Amino acid sequence: MAMEPENEQAKAATMADVALIAGVSPAAVSYYFSDRKEHSLRVGQSARERIRQAVEQLGYVPNKTARHLRRQRTERVCLLLPKLGIPFADKMTSDIQAVTNSRGVLTLVMTGHDMAGYRKIISEVESGLADGIIADAELFSTDEVEDLFEPFARQNRACLVIHPSATPKSYSVVNHYRIAALQQAMTHLMTLGHTDFIYVKNRRKIINTRVQHLLRLEAELAGAITLSIVDGAQSRDAAAGVAREIAAMPKPPTAVLVESDVSAVTMVEEFKRLGLRVPEDIAVVGCGNAEAGYYANPRLTTIGPEWVSLTEAAEHFMSVVESRGVIAPRQFTVPWVLFNRDSA
Repeated sequence: MAMEPENEQAKAATMADVALIAGVSPAAVSYYFSDRKEHSLRVGQSARERIRQAVEQLGYVPNKTARHLRRQRTERVCLLLPKLGIPFADKMTSDIQAVTNSRGVLTLVMTGHDMAGYRKIISEVESGLADGIIADAELFSTDEVEDLFEPFARQNRACLVIHPSATPKSYSVVNHYRIAALQQAMTHLMTLGHTDFIYVKNRRKIINTRVQHLLRLEAELAGAITLSIVDGAQSRDAAAGVAREIAAMPKPPTAVLVESDVSAVTMVEEFKRLGLRVPEDIAVVGCGNAEAGYYANPRLTTIGPEWVSLTEAAEHFMSVVESRGVIAPRQFTVPWVLFNRDSA
């Protein structure tokens, strides 16, 4: 006679088992686990408590894979960034996650450092990784943005692109106007009499739109200013090294613009350690309007967002996700301005 295995696993509890113990219909259990408010409201408080107790008693775990197949949604969205740890990106991530969490959706935060990296992640989303994509695409030209995201959005996939100058196509956009704020900072410095500048950028392999703007400005002014472009904003160590190199120059520039507030504060501290006064000997302007710059000594002059909430744009994006692309694309703006403080 065959013997039963001693360690045979018990059959996993089902939604029907929960319904039977709770004395409700399977539909009520389904509504109980739904992330849609109109569904959860269909289950009364007494029934919700009985379902909760039944779930706890049975150790029931909802089959999310089956739900995803049934609803044709992964309940995930992808947030694609060029880099982590930037104050503006951190605030943007916080705003977006607050909205997605309220909709019962998980946000996958991913980074891509170049065109190939972005294409790879977009391809993964197309293959079912997530229901849509929000991308900070400042790294790319407007033509490159369209090349990256237009084919994706035309598949009725939710897409929100954050970029200085892109316009809505099949996807929505958030324009942040960093270039206009950078021009405002340059005008401010030139009004103060500065003519010799160094721009400290993040180390990237691709075209930097802010650098392009400054080089065009230098050409337009036809010798009225001198401008050098150096890497160094990507880390505090690199920024400190640039500060030491500047201090060792026979004739240092009188103004430095840095593509990161954290790196700008580092350069201010290194200049002070090396005997250069800020702003008397050298003016420093950062980028991002990070809290660290406001509390630096001297307080950091910087460019940054005047209004940083992306809640409205994220709510729109989630509505596009839930409508499967039926809602029309929109354009949002996050103005950037010059915060004129003590370091310049």
